[in-house]
Amino acid sequence: MFFSTSFMSKTKVVMKLNNDFIHDTRVYKEALSLINAGFSVTVLCEKSPKTKSKEIISGIKVKRLKKKPSFLIPNTLKDTIKEKGDIYHAHDLGTLLFCYIAARKNKAKLVYDSHELYMDTEGMSEVPLLKKIYLKLLERFVSKRCNAVITVNESIAKELAKRYKIKKPYVVMNCALKEEVEKTDFLKGGLKLPLDQKIALYHGYFQEKRGIEKLIEAAEFLPEKIVIVFMGEGRLKNKMEDSIKELGVEKKVKFFPMVPVDKVVLYVSSADLGIIPYERTCLNHYYATPNKLFECLAAGVPIACSNFPEMKKIVWEFNIGEVFNPEDPREIASSINQVLGNGSRLEEIKANVKRAFEGKYNWGRQEKILLKVYRKLES
Repeated sequence: MFFSTSFMSKTKVVMKLNNDFIHDTRVYKEALSLINAGFSVTVLCEKSPKTKSKEIISGIKVKRLKKKPSFLIPNTLKDTIKEKGDIYHAHDLGTLLFCYIAARKNKAKLVYDSHELYMDTEGMSEVPLLKKIYLKLLERFVSKRCNAVITVNESIAKELAKRYKIKKPYVVMNCALKEEVEKTDFLKGGLKLPLDQKIALYHGYFQEKRGIEKLIEAAEFLPEKIVIVFMGEGRLKNKMEDSIKELGVEKKVKFFPMVPVDKVVLYVSSADLGIIPYERTCLNHYYATPNKLFECLAAGVPIACSNFPEMKKIVWEFNIGEVFNPEDPREIASSINQVLGNGSRLEEIKANVKRAFEGKYNWGRQEKILLKVYRKLES
């Protein structure tokens, strides 16, 4: 349920993002929260082959823009300026410049929503030096001129404040909606596993630097009653299948296809443990609080994750699992077994997960922070 309030507004918010909006749960939750608080919200996003150019989703006006070649001013910048709003909400650095220009042109206010530490993401290692310098200067220049900056956790907020000498950004975490979720057996049923089999689940996109290779190696050190399930898809799958065969762990590692975004929590609930084995290949990974962390909490599933500051803080705060060195397969396996190998402790941890989700790490709590920011912008 979203935060209900009698506060009503006719303020128009224009959100801009560089994807087609279909799978962006953070943008959807923020937009819907603002709609329910009385704001008008228009989302400007990218047109993809299977999406509509215009539609209304839960009261959110969605306009998908198709990029066209332009010698001078990109058409998407023109469309952003043309979509007059009272507040422009830039999702990530890739949209910040256009929103800044549109806000200045239309005498509106500007919110920068940094979903990650963009300048320290894995992909930035391949960006030419001059472009890196430009992006860093852009983020510094515009951040200082925003009416509000929002990000996803305390570590990134402190880093942005220190790096650009701005007021510490507001923290609106990517927590899941507070909905009642009943435990399912979708994974065991789909994979035809015995009901007493324990599932350690990795869900999401299969790509490099997410610790997938070490997690497969960890299967060698797990008892037969525990199976690792990879739910999702990605370019790394063929390599993963080769590794599984080479290590001879076919019985201990299984694949499950990707499920619709609105069904993820239901499928996660059929696991016994969620695994987040990110590697420390960049500062953004080190400070990460990925969506899968909060999806596990919403599903009532304990967590074993890399021993990184933000994830560790949540795990230890409520005693909801274990942390490990993501470079050590034996330690990964040991953490999995510590949670799943002790029945009484597992039940205690599950109760803690429920307490953590219902008491703190749910969207209802984060929504209040978002609406507080927007009320200040209106005043």
